[in-house]
Amino acid sequence: MKINRLLGIFQNKVLEKAYFDQFFESSMGFLKRSLLMLGILYALFLIPDWFFLRPHADFVWAFFNRSLFLGLMMILYIWLRFGTGFTLYPVIMLLTEIAVSLLFVQMFVVYQKSGDLMIQFLGMICVILGIFLIPNRAVYHLISTGISGSAFIYHAVYTYQPEQFQSVAWILYVCIIIGISYVNAVRGNIYQRKQYINSMNLKEMLDMDPLTEIYNRQKFDDELMKYLASIEDERVATIMFDIDDFKKVNDEFGHLEGDRVLKKVSKIARRMVRDRDVLARWGGEEFIILMPYAGKLEAYSVAERIRIEIEKEFSVEGRVVTCSFGVTEISRNDNFEAIMKRVDGYLYEAKAKGKNHTTVY
Repeated sequence: MKINRLLGIFQNKVLEKAYFDQFFESSMGFLKRSLLMLGILYALFLIPDWFFLRPHADFVWAFFNRSLFLGLMMILYIWLRFGTGFTLYPVIMLLTEIAVSLLFVQMFVVYQKSGDLMIQFLGMICVILGIFLIPNRAVYHLISTGISGSAFIYHAVYTYQPEQFQSVAWILYVCIIIGISYVNAVRGNIYQRKQYINSMNLKEMLDMDPLTEIYNRQKFDDELMKYLASIEDERVATIMFDIDDFKKVNDEFGHLEGDRVLKKVSKIARRMVRDRDVLARWGGEEFIILMPYAGKLEAYSVAERIRIEIEKEFSVEGRVVTCSFGVTEISRNDNFEAIMKRVDGYLYEAKAKGKNHTTVY
């Protein structure tokens, strides 16, 4: 999970997308409120424009500018509220920031008759800092502030025609502001991604059974409830199995040997299931597997391979360790309790048939 120190993003694109989607979703409320408030506030500056620019045709340009800004904010607000997916968000926000920055510079042109460069410069600083407050990738902030800063410098030099050293000073100050803001944004992004990794690791620890290093019962329950909430026509199967006569292992060889058997059975089962399957320790010597996009016949085949492999690998050690399996397929009308009762019943039918057996219906 390496992080690019210059850009403040994960080098793994899949992980970066997962992080950004989660971060953006958590920032949605703040972002929508901020955009709406900013659009209204900027439009309200038409009131002083009326007094300062009314005698001139410049008021028409100011009215057009502020109306366009408010329109952009409203479009972005509506898109954030009713749109789906965050894939296009970085690019859309980049283009919006560039457009907004150029609208600010255009207002500087409208007010150029005032001759107050200090106010314009402070306004440009506010624009740069404001852009870096909007959730997005730091490199996109750098692009948008670079364009707006260049436009402002061009306007200032063209309008005020300063001495060469003054022009250099303006460029230097704008670059310093952008540079400091970018470094701070990158550091913040790196810190947030480290926190994301830590939260993922903590969640994974909470989802794992510490002995067998597979998922625990709570994780399985959560995953099954997710599938029950979204299941449509796809098939989902469940396998429950346990170690036959496991109590004898603990009684005859001790709990350390019992732990070793549990870990080895888990390891064998983990090799036999697909990456998308959820293998969990149900409790004690019982295990359970959730198999999405698989019917009972596919699940039965997997159960049989696990059963045979467990018996074979322990026989190499001169030990007799076997497992019994129950297999069922989940229907759209199933609920959690019905599924567990059914698969547990099939498991005990396998026990009743002499153990080391797989029952499926």
